[in-house]
Amino acid sequence: MEKWKSIKNFEGLYEVSSCGRVKSVSRKVLRGSSMMNVKERFLKPATDAKGYLRVGLARQRKLTTKKVHRLVSEAFIPNALNKPTVNHINGIKTDNRIENLEWNTYQENALHAVENGLFTYKTGCDHQRSKLTKEQISRLVEMKNNKVINRIIAAEFNVSVSCVKRTFKREAIN
Repeated sequence: MEKWKSIKNFEGLYEVSSCGRVKSVSRKVLRGSSMMNVKERFLKPATDAKGYLRVGLARQRKLTTKKVHRLVSEAFIPNALNKPTVNHINGIKTDNRIENLEWNTYQENALHAVENGLFTYKTGCDHQRSKLTKEQISRLVEMKNNKVINRIIAAEFNVSVSCVKRTFKREAIN
């Protein structure tokens, strides 16, 4: 059963549900010199760059963006240990039901992501800051096996000698 609670610092304006929905509350507002009725409406969340749902909440003509999973957690899940982050247990960032959320430390959150395949470490030429492609690495290894000295290899690929050594060492292990 869906339960609703007021959003902290937005009491009387917005509510969040145990299912991860957010709505504005029916109320009367002063527009110019007259009172106007504002009807309850559900907010349509947007997806941020990292895949989390967020909503815009307005108070005294100031708009604030809040992540939905954070609003649900703050309203429904006790945080006795004062943990700083909210984790999606099933790994689905858009599933903001209270049974899918838990408070975590940064370390616990990162460990959960790695253990569940939500985050993988990129190494070698797959890493975003890699200086060499797979083809260049193959050529580097071939040159190294043919006894070409590191300084010459480094100059050819425009990398440091230590980069040549690390790359060859890593490739020799694999």
